[in-house]
Amino acid sequence: MKKVSLMLGILVASSLAAWADEHSHMQPEGASVLQGEVIDLMCYVGHDAMGKKHADCAQSCIKKGGPAAILSSDGKLYVATIAEHGSVADTLGKLGGQKVKVTGKIASKGGSNFVEIAKVEKL
Repeated sequence: MKKVSLMLGILVASSLAAWADEHSHMQPEGASVLQGEVIDLMCYVGHDAMGKKHADCAQSCIKKGGPAAILSSDGKLYVATIAEHGSVADTLGKLGGQKVKVTGKIASKGGSNFVEIAKVEKL
């Protein structure tokens, strides 16, 4: 019984260590507030599509699982992820092409900016 308890303890400890390592990859700079437009990256990168004229397409692309980002009011692009492994499609799908205020953790890695969104409000 002691061997089983010891093995179980080792398994749990190693699992927790692996989980912590997996979730430390973004190394957030802290909670921040961003204001900007929700864009779908495929159309934005492909042909500068954004704004109200592109809102229906952006919403469709994001709802179907296309990558989304926040184009901040200062012109910086932040790839969107959702806190607690939430769905980008569910959280931002109806907001494509619209101005929002997001609260979350900002991180930069590999030359890209990211925002892990905890809260989003339509402006």
